[in-house]
Amino acid sequence: MENNSAIGNKLNLARKNAGVTLHELSVRTGLSVSCLSNMEHGVTSPSVKNLETVCTALEIDFIQLLNDTMSFNPIVRKDERKLIFRDSHRVQYRMITDSRQQLKGSVLTVDKDYYGEEVSYGHTCDELLIIEKGNFVVTLENKEYMLSPGDTVYIRANMPHKYRKVSNGDAMLYCVKTNMD
Repeated sequence: MENNSAIGNKLNLARKNAGVTLHELSVRTGLSVSCLSNMEHGVTSPSVKNLETVCTALEIDFIQLLNDTMSFNPIVRKDERKLIFRDSHRVQYRMITDSRQQLKGSVLTVDKDYYGEEVSYGHTCDELLIIEKGNFVVTLENKEYMLSPGDTVYIRANMPHKYRKVSNGDAMLYCVKTNMD
């Protein structure tokens, strides 16, 4: 009932912001006024098809509506980090934030026996790397920077870059972005 209520509240607000009455929305969607009213009051759980129909009629993003109504979870426990990518057990990326949030964080772990170079041709947003464990050489615009634990590097959007671990043992760095691409 709580999620129905959250969806209903968002639909009600979107409809009112659009200056649309329940009767007008009924005409646009083919759904009855009572059906729409029950959705908005959280009395019924709308089907995906009906929810999509209402979102289209109100010109709101269906996926964003669902994301906005999911409960906010500010905590991601270390053992609950979602695996994003793993490269033959040499390099692994895990999310350190809830993936539905605007600010995205990930942790990159490099295996103790891997010294290869990882290359990125740039991302659509700026990113901040924070060295947690081990030493890395990061190359930006053909200039190499030696980084140690506690050091940070700011990388502008669309800037090609590469890095490699240069210390013994496992190494780890954190990456923070405003979106993930």
